[in-house]
Amino acid sequence: MPLQVCYTSNDHMQLRVHAEVVDPETGKQETTNTFHFTFGTRDKNVSVSTVVPMTYADGMLYLSGKRHYEESMQHHQC
Repeated sequence: MPLQVCYTSNDHMQLRVHAEVVDPETGKQETTNTFHFTFGTRDKNVSVSTVVPMTYADGMLYLSGKRHYEESMQHHQC
């Protein structure tokens, strides 16, 4: 399951995980689901490293992660 840290904000990080299946006959991998997780540090005074996109694809992943993070924070505050 490939995992990517796609966005960070102070003491939070947004991760994207691809769940995959492998065809045992061909070895072909196929993504079956994509999960988005938001984690925070236990110590609110500790910041996580900033994600810096290096390519266009990284930038798109960053924007998607930022949107998921902001949506997660809106639901968390309700």
